Amino acid sequence: MRRSALMVSIALTLSMLSGCTLIRYVDPPPPPGEEFDPKVVDVLVLVDLPRGSANLMGGYANFMEMFEYALGEYNITTRQMAVAPLYRRQGDTPPLIYGRPALPSSSEQSEVTPRNDGSNLSEPLPEDGETSEPRPEPDENPTPGDSQPDDIGGGPGQAFGLAETLLYYIGEEGQRHLDTRTDVPGENLAALGLDLDRATIFDPTGTLNDSRAYFKEAADGFVIIYLTGTSRPCAHGSQACQLDGKSPAAYASTTDDANLASWLALPGPSGLSPSRIFHMPVATAEEVSFEQFADRCLAEPNFPAGALDVMEPSENAYFGPFINDLRANGGQGYNVDLCQALSSRSDRAALSAAAYLQRILR
Repeated sequence: MRRSALMVSIALTLSMLSGCTLIRYVDPPPPPGEEFDPKVVDVLVLVDLPRGSANLMGGYANFMEMFEYALGEYNITTRQMAVAPLYRRQGDTPPLIYGRPALPSSSEQSEVTPRNDGSNLSEPLPEDGETSEPRPEPDENPTPGDSQPDDIGGGPGQAFGLAETLLYYIGEEGQRHLDTRTDVPGENLAALGLDLDRATIFDPTGTLNDSRAYFKEAADGFVIIYLTGTSRPCAHGSQACQLDGKSPAAYASTTDDANLASWLALPGPSGLSPSRIFHMPVATAEEVSFEQFADRCLAEPNFPAGALDVMEPSENAYFGPFINDLRANGGQGYNVDLCQALSSRSDRAALSAAAYLQRILR
């Protein structure tokens, strides 16, 4: 019964997506009642961290939590999840700024799986016109070492959860540690990908001495999530966005002699083919006016209208063509509308993405 309700919720999602502002690929999920083979993935999240964007950080953290629970519904366990800046850097190096071990597997989770509106996935979904109480927002000025009520560890000095970590790095103190910036959306991923076999979690407090690589040998798949509410600095097909002389999609599809992605270095003698690497942009619309963009966002139930103060559509088309070309070259990707991800339909967006990932991991 619970699985049937989940399938119905995904079907409703697909039927309600009109006036799309980003390209979405909506393969239907497996039929209700099907048992899914257990899979394990690692996740790298690249987050845009502009100053003054506190309105977005809690929403980003909430959607990440929602997505991981959605993965659990499809028997996909997140082994490791790390966060890095999408554009900001330390000198020439993009650091991992947050990392934590897995959430409990779906078999270990309570039957009451939370949604962002405080209900759970075993209950019927509310109608779009219904409202719900917003979740409490994290402290907008977190201090390293100060415990937060819902800490899961992994932020500065192991004291912060994800939301507090993001808020720290958009503040003055955190930005001092991220003192440079690239304007190429894929450049930090390209640099990190070649270094994940030894990359550790950066600790601005200087209190941690763990020098072990955060990521482990390859799991069943690797998920890359891009979170951004600002315009892309360049278009996917432009020379300004190229990585090693290639388009980002061509770069992400490059393989070695063993047909493994040559840009993704993981510890040990392991790797993954591009077909097992899942790119998921959670971004604002591309090539639309601000008025069209704002109307689309405000049409989403319980969308936080104040977030529009720090959000904008992208004049440059980057993620739409990126996912198109990636799939044409044997890679995998799925676009999520940031407006929906920040609304009370974020559970629908998360479940649809998780269903797609489950299909490609079979």
